[in-house]
Amino acid sequence: MGGDADLFEMHRPALEAIGNRIFHMGPLGSAAVIKVITNMLAFIHLVADGEALMLAKRGGLDLKTAWQAIAASSGSSFVHETEGQLILNGSYDIAFTMDLALKDLGFAMGFGREFGVPLDLASLTNQTFMKGKAVYGGAAQSTQIVKLLEDALGTDLRGGRLSGPAGVTLFICSQISPGGSRRAGSPPGSKPGDDAGVASAPVSGDRREGDPPHDFIRNDDDRRFANCCTTGRRAWGREIR
Repeated sequence: MGGDADLFEMHRPALEAIGNRIFHMGPLGSAAVIKVITNMLAFIHLVADGEALMLAKRGGLDLKTAWQAIAASSGSSFVHETEGQLILNGSYDIAFTMDLALKDLGFAMGFGREFGVPLDLASLTNQTFMKGKAVYGGAAQSTQIVKLLEDALGTDLRGGRLSGPAGVTLFICSQISPGGSRRAGSPPGSKPGDDAGVASAPVSGDRREGDPPHDFIRNDDDRRFANCCTTGRRAWGREIR
């Protein structure tokens, strides 16, 4: 958050009621810079993850096992642990478009010029997303950027669903931490790396009247994940279809 430090401290209790990881970035406008930086990194990671998974596929590795090995390694990232699964199952459904990715990358390039920082990787990623938009359209899922490589090589990256315990549906929660690190509210006995950022919930009994299409993962003192996210509070999960 950006703004006056005294004002920030005055409202900290309210902010902490919303989320437990609150950062005062500096004067008004500072939060916009860090927001653009984090999104820039996410798009770079997404393109890199597609290349890594393709290298694994063409190298004869089982993609699910390769995904798990990467998730357990220093090469893992939030993007790999979440969006990487949407690539493997072929849904690409991250609810974030090519146009939105290009908007944020454009902001990043603008900050680079303003602050005198060469952004070579961001520039290459921006060019890749421009190609993706030209091929698939601006409304296409941003994760479909990986399809450029799939289509160019005639090799898909389908690895199926990650397997879970019997009777559960796997969900991705958009705020699970990088590295699968445990957050407030994670089930008893869980530890960093458990499910590599995947939340699981029993198939039955998860829907409540009025819930959105992607079921809410409730915390009922069993092994259903609800509050494993950075806020430690209610969070919507995306079902891996």
